[in-house]
Amino acid sequence: MAPSHHLNFICIYNFLENMIIFIIGTRSEGIKFSTIIRECQKRGIPFKILNTGQHGQQTMIEWMKKLDLPKPDINLGESLREIWSRKGVFGSTQIFSYWVFTRFIKLIDIFRKEKPKIVVYQGDTIFVPITALAARL
Repeated sequence: MAPSHHLNFICIYNFLENMIIFIIGTRSEGIKFSTIIRECQKRGIPFKILNTGQHGQQTMIEWMKKLDLPKPDINLGESLREIWSRKGVFGSTQIFSYWVFTRFIKLIDIFRKEKPKIVVYQGDTIFVPITALAARL
């Protein structure tokens, strides 16, 4: 029987010809996914990193660099916080609804174009359900 730390990647070997997309939007997600991303690099498993921009695009690019991870391949754009700050309105449900809807549509387009076999995301933000739904469509 394979050691337990090898079992985590057995399923991924079946997808070597396909791609994994890691959805990362916060610094803590970057930390949590850093080990598996490095392991994918080491094993030559194709993947892309999608930055949701939740903590800001530039902030996440700098954070990924500190973690010695590749820059995100895909950026969804401005964070909700940045939009609220620019508009001078915090907590606007109209802006929130529009932002969620446009990110959902972008995710659908990206998943249809990239055709990932695996989409990896974790967290407790609005991106969890919209990513799960967009990946299924």
